[in-house]
Amino acid sequence: MFECYLSQMDPRLPDFLSSFYVVGSIALDEFNPHFSDVDFVAVIRRPAQKDEMQTLWKIHAEVEQQYPRWKLEGMYLLESQLGGTGPFLVYHDGLLKTHPPEPDPVTWWILKNHGIPLLGSDLHDLPINGDTNVLVAWTQENLNTYWKGWTRKPGRLLVLLTDWGIQWAALGVARQFYTIREKGIIPKRRAGDYALSAVPERWHRIIHEAIRIRTKSGAPLYRSRLARMIAVVKFMKYIMRVSNDNLKGK
Repeated sequence: MFECYLSQMDPRLPDFLSSFYVVGSIALDEFNPHFSDVDFVAVIRRPAQKDEMQTLWKIHAEVEQQYPRWKLEGMYLLESQLGGTGPFLVYHDGLLKTHPPEPDPVTWWILKNHGIPLLGSDLHDLPINGDTNVLVAWTQENLNTYWKGWTRKPGRLLVLLTDWGIQWAALGVARQFYTIREKGIIPKRRAGDYALSAVPERWHRIIHEAIRIRTKSGAPLYRSRLARMIAVVKFMKYIMRVSNDNLKGK
């Protein structure tokens, strides 16, 4: 996939792409072919013009046609924008569009500490601040906003009736739990294992169910999807409570 993508960039967009880094689950050494996207950060030499954006979209579309199982998703930005300043281009779900800057220290932390350079500058030369205090503060805010919404909003509660929703929610908050306690980032599967070692046994069943779904192994641990949804909501609320308490105590 990467060879196909990179081989098209310079001939069709000369002197456009400066550096290309793989981040996400591949960089964290836990790519899951059933659930993971292929995440990237691309540094460009100049802002993309309208015709260049159209060419870039066509390149992505052709790569997706050749590799339909993999979802190549990420951002295009100038080196001066590394760290999240200014609007930048994002390719996501088949669309290429300008995206406002967002505080996302997770992406920058993974890039700085685990990114895989396929083209361009060494990671140590990137102008990124990998401040763990910023990472933990952002994670707590994310836990109390985005993830809290999964325990309240009707649309998201309905998603928790699906297998996808269970693994996304249970292992997602487990990652937040790890980051707040350990000041680092690990992928979802390992976050589930970490939670099993750190939370009371009453939560182990829903964690094992999330791991089972993500790894596509074993038989369901719940007969009722409704009971499973209630269990994951309670687990999420528990993680929020103990994570907030952990930070208050420091």
